Amino acid sequence: EVGPRLQITLARAARDAKIDLELPLRAVFSTDLSDLHYRGVTFSPAIAYQNESFFGPTEIKLGMAAIFASDELMAYFYEVEPRFAARLTSHHGATNDDSPLFRDKTTASVGAGLVFSLFQSKRRERD
Repeated sequence: EVGPRLQITLARAARDAKIDLELPLRAVFSTDLSDLHYRGVTFSPAIAYQNESFFGPTEIKLGMAAIFASDELMAYFYEVEPRFAARLTSHHGATNDDSPLFRDKTTASVGAGLVFSLFQSKRRERD
C-alpha cells in the first residue's frame, strides 16, 4: 500500500499526549517479484490517542478505525467464482454440532497489534 495520510490533532491531553484524527488513503498493489499489479484503494479513517511517555520511555497508541475498500480490492481478496459459491448453507446437524467450538451462528472479533521500534532518532519532532 502507498499513499498520503492526513493527520489532524484534535486535542492535546498533556505535553506528550494527544488525540488525532487520521485519514489515510492508500493505493494497493501486489507483486510476485516479476510484475506489479494495481488492486484498488483503501480509506481508513481513525481516531487515536497517543502518549509518548507512557510509563517512562514507553510510547502507547490506542485507536479505533474503519476500513473502506474499492470494489476491485474487495474482489481481489473475497471474490469466489460462481462454481465454488454456495447458494444456501445450513450447519444444522453438522458433525461438530456438539463441539464447544460450535456455539453461535453470529460472532464478533477484536484485533490488537504491537509495534516495537528497534531504532529511533534521538531528536524528537514536536508539533
